[in-house]
Amino acid sequence: MKLLHTSDWHLGRGLHKYDLHEEQREAVKFIVDQAIEHKVAAILISGDVYDRPTPPVASIRILQEAIERLDAAGITTVITAGNHDSAERLAVYSNILRGSVRIIGSVQEVNQPVVLRAGEDQLRIYGLPFLFPQLAAPILSGLTGKDVPLSHDGVIGAAMDLVRQDLSKTDSKSVRSVVMAHAFVTQYSGASRATTDQKNSVTATGGLEVSDSERDISIGGLQTASADLFTGVTYAALGHLHGQQFVRAKKDKKLVLRYSGSPIAYSISERNQRKSFTIADLDFASEFSEAKIEIIDIPQRRLVVQLIDDLDSLVSGKYAKHADDYVDLVVTDDAIRPDAFLKLTDYFSKFLRKEDRPKNILTGPDFQRGVDVRNPKVTPLDVVNSFYAQIMNSVLTKNQIEVIQRALDELAAEEAAK
Repeated sequence: MKLLHTSDWHLGRGLHKYDLHEEQREAVKFIVDQAIEHKVAAILISGDVYDRPTPPVASIRILQEAIERLDAAGITTVITAGNHDSAERLAVYSNILRGSVRIIGSVQEVNQPVVLRAGEDQLRIYGLPFLFPQLAAPILSGLTGKDVPLSHDGVIGAAMDLVRQDLSKTDSKSVRSVVMAHAFVTQYSGASRATTDQKNSVTATGGLEVSDSERDISIGGLQTASADLFTGVTYAALGHLHGQQFVRAKKDKKLVLRYSGSPIAYSISERNQRKSFTIADLDFASEFSEAKIEIIDIPQRRLVVQLIDDLDSLVSGKYAKHADDYVDLVVTDDAIRPDAFLKLTDYFSKFLRKEDRPKNILTGPDFQRGVDVRNPKVTPLDVVNSFYAQIMNSVLTKNQIEVIQRALDELAAEEAAK
């Protein structure tokens, strides 16, 4: 039985000042096209289908059209709420939706699966919306009869206990199970050390790739939950991280946990990520079987790229293929040119940001790029010299210093005479 796993559509979100509606519409259309072509039984959207609780009407229409096409093709749609969605708003229509659509937005539904059958084979899909520990813990305590800690490990662990209890009640001999969860799941529980690759603008936490477009969900300094909490299911369809990647559990080597990633890039830090969705093929032929995974890349209307070069090279035609992409520009000229911004915005239609990074950065005792103006020992000349160094990547000449000092002395004399 095939499932299409996707997440983090963030419909309604932009990139800097640019609207991404067309990019989102095309990406969602491609996902639906592929779901129909691959004849999947269900499409799983693991949270953050919208970017905010009250999405634009145009974004709502993207989801509506997708659901209508999937329903017409006989494909079940299961959606869970993420930390950007409003769980209550998403779930409010769940009782009046057609049978092929299930939106899971409340904690009370975590052990109420969507059940798909093919002969004697049974697939049970459990949806875990994003569980805010402060809100979910009291509810889960009531459902489990146990005190649930106010942590991501605590609430996800309690929800998974309910899932396993429900699974234990099934009498079918051929059962596979999937859990959809919107969470930061790593092989290591708790606050894992983060490392950053400056070249690729990628941060790794707990062995996973993260980006700056993912909202921090830390509780008491911790934002991750252990992959081992999901033991007992066939496949964990994860959402929250925007880079597609696997997570490894320590205890259950057959368990497949996967982030499908977002369908398009939502920040410069995502520029090197492979944007895709996942098709999980669940085999019912053997007693124990891993999910077979196929990763399908999503065509991108525009790329998000970073270009590093001097100003003249950037606008020379050397990067013509990126003229209409979303570009982050690093200018390496030794001195800041006053015409840089106009030249760049005129050449690149989707200009995101400009950073000046001189190729030959001067250093030395007389070369200060910043001074503390609150320090009484810092003189006005020090401030001027620091500003000049920042802008021109050079130090003032002796003649320039004399001219500036003379002007400063004249200003001081005028102030004293008042």
